[in-house]
Amino acid sequence: MRALHPKDSFKDTVNTALNATLSRTMNTSLTTLLTMLAIAIFGGESIRGLAVALILGIIIGTYASLMIGTPIMYDATMKAEEKKAAAKARK
Repeated sequence: MRALHPKDSFKDTVNTALNATLSRTMNTSLTTLLTMLAIAIFGGESIRGLAVALILGIIIGTYASLMIGTPIMYDATMKAEEKKAAAKARK
């Protein structure tokens, strides 16, 4: 799991990975959001509801992947490592 940078802590590895993907995630989300805003503003009445729903989905999805998903992954991985260490210590 830590073969690429064995001296770095898992926290540093997660932080580096999040920083590396942050600009790509924001660029993709903002580009898609701009397109959906154009469709919501200039599109017809029948497609406006879909565009607004997609705008909300883009905003919530971007927030969730950055601010919710990463901490959950970190906590779950650390808890699994603690369980492995406890099981190993009992043997």
